[in-house]
Amino acid sequence: MTRPAVLTRHGEYRLARRLGVGKRAAAHAAEVALAQGTVLAATRGRLRRYLDDRADPERPAHIVVHCGHVYVFALEQGPLITLWPLPGHLRQMKSVNGHGAHPYRIADEEADL
Repeated sequence: MTRPAVLTRHGEYRLARRLGVGKRAAAHAAEVALAQGTVLAATRGRLRRYLDDRADPERPAHIVVHCGHVYVFALEQGPLITLWPLPGHLRQMKSVNGHGAHPYRIADEEADL
């Protein structure tokens, strides 16, 4: 079983406002984003440029894209700092890996086959 996600007060507020979930569901949503989301290093193209433009080089963070939202964690297993929705033109993109399985996921295991 994975460790429960830690949320900052601001992260909890943003999850509640932008996803419409309560405290328990907010922690679960953050856990799911960490487990199933696509990390910054695995993105390419317009999505990668968009995320790079918004990343703060002075404050390293673990950025994850999941279900049309960008989650910003302090560290890889650190607390959720904030999240925001992806712009519409990035939500409508075809799958990054071209297979249509998940709009923002690169399947490394498929490349090995």
